[in-house]
Amino acid sequence: RRAQTIEELAEAYARLPLMIGSLVDSGALAQNLCHVTTSVSDTIGKRVIDLALEQLGPAPARFAFIALGSEARQEQTLATDQDNALIYEDLPEASASDAAQYFVRFGELVCDGLDRIGYRHCKGGLMAKNPRWNQPLRQWEAYFAEWMAEPDAQALTHFNVFFDHRCIYGDRSLVDEWWQQIIKILDARPAFLTHMALNTLQYKPPIGLFGRIVTGSAGEAPNTFSIKEAMHPIVDYARLHALRHQIEKANTFRRLDRLFELGILQEDSYHAISQAYGYLMQMRYRHQVERIKAGLAPDNSIDPQSLTEIEVGMLKLTFSQISAVQKKVSYAFRGTG
Repeated sequence: RRAQTIEELAEAYARLPLMIGSLVDSGALAQNLCHVTTSVSDTIGKRVIDLALEQLGPAPARFAFIALGSEARQEQTLATDQDNALIYEDLPEASASDAAQYFVRFGELVCDGLDRIGYRHCKGGLMAKNPRWNQPLRQWEAYFAEWMAEPDAQALTHFNVFFDHRCIYGDRSLVDEWWQQIIKILDARPAFLTHMALNTLQYKPPIGLFGRIVTGSAGEAPNTFSIKEAMHPIVDYARLHALRHQIEKANTFRRLDRLFELGILQEDSYHAISQAYGYLMQMRYRHQVERIKAGLAPDNSIDPQSLTEIEVGMLKLTFSQISAVQKKVSYAFRGTG
């Protein structure tokens, strides 16, 4: 918060792996690891935005800078890039062009600053520096109306990313208004959730015949599997129900908590799914910390040969829970088990 330059923020961020490593070694819960990582990420993001506003001068309109994906869900790890966007209020035509130029320049300063600190640019360009994702409220509403009217693979990908959103700076009322429009469109197109469910069911847990862990899938190295990909079905399950039941919480753990409170998840299933997700998240953090200690870049590729027999057994049990989650999705959104 006291940092006056991007370089000072980069120095602060460089200390995060050591802090997370200490927490991992002490057996911290996955939720606590995520909380620390998110707190650092949010505080750095807010300070970068403050520095950009100091450089450019006051914004010409109300705006909201939103985090997307894992950062929005407060589930960011040490192997991450940035996913963000910017919404600003609708303006009269006479001032719209100047405002658009300001906000794109603002997005460039923020995203480039985050990249210099260590939150790398999104390879897919899903950032507020991209004019496509830096738009007034009416354009954001038009995006969602278009995606939900023609739910092809690209539209579903966009929707999954943008539905997990969280305002980290600015006027939250813009985000709330946007959310209400999404709910109205969704209410008018209930079949859209079925299309989303089909996407969720395409993933197959990396476990083969006789309980052997399958490696080399999802573009990973021949002897590894992607733990990030393995977690997606639980994230998707919680998101689907959050949409159906208008749960505004973005965090997967909190979504599961709410589903249990609403009676959608029975107690046994709730505990099994939450524990499976927490176990995968802890393993993911531990793997990334170990790579950083070894002088390597953190990633999400796990080699089963590096795990103990107990860890492999827990992993297999966790994958069985993922299969159970997918059956729940199929039953709830497609009417089949």
